[in-house]
Amino acid sequence: MAEYLESGEVLELADVLEVVYALAELDGVGRAELEDLRARKAEERGGFVARPWWEPSST
Repeated sequence: MAEYLESGEVLELADVLEVVYALAELDGVGRAELEDLRARKAEERGGFVARPWWEPSST
C-alpha cells in the first residue's frame, strides 16, 4: 500500500491484490470464491462508493 500511496501508480495495486489472494488461499478460499464473497457483501451492505482511506487510530 505504501508503494501505491507514494507513487499513485495503479500497477502497484496489482501487488496488493496478490497479497489479498495469498491471504485468502491460506484460509482455503480461491480467487473466484473471494470475488463472490466480495460481490455478495457489496450487494447486502453496499460497496465503497466514496474513496476508501485508512488512517491508523491514535489510541
